[in-house]
Amino acid sequence: MDQLEEEVWDRVFAVNVKGVWQCCKAVYPQMKRQGSGSIINVASCSILAGVPYLGHYVASKGAVWAFTRSLAREAGEFNIRVNTLSPGLTDTPAAKTQQDPATTTAIFEANRAARCLRRDEKPEDLEGALVFLASDDSAFMTGQNMAVEGGCNFY
Repeated sequence: MDQLEEEVWDRVFAVNVKGVWQCCKAVYPQMKRQGSGSIINVASCSILAGVPYLGHYVASKGAVWAFTRSLAREAGEFNIRVNTLSPGLTDTPAAKTQQDPATTTAIFEANRAARCLRRDEKPEDLEGALVFLASDDSAFMTGQNMAVEGGCNFY
């Protein structure tokens, strides 16, 4: 924590929080005009467990979740649903280039061991949840966080 530079903190918040706000701001007027919509913000299951040395990332994703709940209260009168999808560590090229190869391997192994479903999470594992949140199947669901991470955290 004490080694984290302020510029890194600011950059993570600019991307993860301000970026989400900007996306919501871009679609909100049209959804209000049409009287419906579904906004799905992406947080992280790290908000449920906390991750050492990644407080800036976890805090930014927690802010996304909090913003989602607040916007759900605001948007409900316009029949706009706002939910959060929180994936676990997902096997993507980006996730595999954040650390050196040995550290990355250890992180992925620890995640597999912590999951009820003991395998790596693939991007495809998020598709069903996204389709559900975007569809009328979730028409009476708003302000919620859907964790898709193989059973690492229960809440």
